Amino acid sequence: MINSKIYLPSGAYFDTYIMDSEINYREFRKRPAIIVAPGGAYAIHATKEGEPIALEFMKMGYQMFVLKYSVGSDREHPEKGILKAAKYPLQVVEMFETLHIIKQNAEQWKIDVNRIFMMGFSAGGHVCASCGVRWNDPSIIKELSFKPKENELKAKGIILGYPFLRPIVKNLWCNTS
Repeated sequence: MINSKIYLPSGAYFDTYIMDSEINYREFRKRPAIIVAPGGAYAIHATKEGEPIALEFMKMGYQMFVLKYSVGSDREHPEKGILKAAKYPLQVVEMFETLHIIKQNAEQWKIDVNRIFMMGFSAGGHVCASCGVRWNDPSIIKELSFKPKENELKAKGIILGYPFLRPIVKNLWCNTS
């Protein structure tokens, strides 16, 4: 298994959980992949929504990646106070940077580039949902460290676990009287 940290231009990073591609004796296959974005209210990363999720999905044959996107505090250095540079939509840019790196390394990591998913919980769900609707947003694309190809930023699917989503419509009820 390849388990390493890969740093993004912003200083955020993701952990890799990459299995051997041999599925049977001398039988190799590219695997689907999931990028996990833990929750934590954009303040921290919820531990239970990172590596434990990765390990469970690895059992089902997925190559896994856990994105530690920019958040408002540093657990190891609380004396730093609130990290003001971690403002949304930086986290969306970081998810797209992660997706790009995974696609660039897909051959080496034995990943099926047509089956890369995003999974997020709470604030991480907000990041993933944002990626689903902002994959071609010029204001996001201009912040990337690369120029994406046509549909490069589209994931195969997005899995949301109790995402932080703000309703767009304030009142869904209508009064007909």
